[in-house]
Amino acid sequence: MNIMVNSYFSGAGLFDIGLLEGGLQIGKSFEIDLRCCKVQYQTLGDHVVQADISQSSHLTMRVTMQ
Repeated sequence: MNIMVNSYFSGAGLFDIGLLEGGLQIGKSFEIDLRCCKVQYQTLGDHVVQADISQSSHLTMRVTMQ
């Protein structure tokens, strides 16, 4: 059985690594800091979303790597 979770206040993804190693799948990982998002994007994949979760309209934005 696959369990899908979202990660909030993710930073560079260290907690997310624990979730993945525990057998969970990450749907979206929300982080406000662009630098942390870029690190997470490069190491864990494109599920990271740069967003201020207090602003619900930003929950669908994705990091664009340039």
